[in-house]
Amino acid sequence: MSNPQSIINFNKFIEWKRQRDELCDWEDYVLSNRLGLNKKMVARECEFDRKRITGNGQIHKVWKKIEAELLNKGILIEDERSPSQKLNNTNYVTTQAIENRRSKIQQEKYATLEQELYDTKRELKSAQKKLEKLIMLEEYMMRTGKL
Repeated sequence: MSNPQSIINFNKFIEWKRQRDELCDWEDYVLSNRLGLNKKMVARECEFDRKRITGNGQIHKVWKKIEAELLNKGILIEDERSPSQKLNNTNYVTTQAIENRRSKIQQEKYATLEQELYDTKRELKSAQKKLEKLIMLEEYMMRTGKL
């Protein structure tokens, strides 16, 4: 670790680990499937990119030790899926993410169209009221002979 930033990142990570050991709040950083820790959340708290966890050899060694300790304590569970099951799960998650994005885009379009419809209806009501007033005015003028 000749890079000064790597040393700073490592020290931040060690301090974060010390705090977790002190507070015993490891469960807050476990993924929902309990197969590992949430790298994104940890990296955010350590104030560096999540790629530093695997990119910095010293951090990665400590990370693996932490995961092994949490496995022994029962906080994490062993991933006993076959490689093909892991790949299928990854494909499923990717597909779900794509579908969620599409759904969100559709919902945003729908909301925009709903707002446009609401605005158009409001404008139409306003125009109808003005038209009614003009018709009444025209009828009055016809009756009084001023047209």
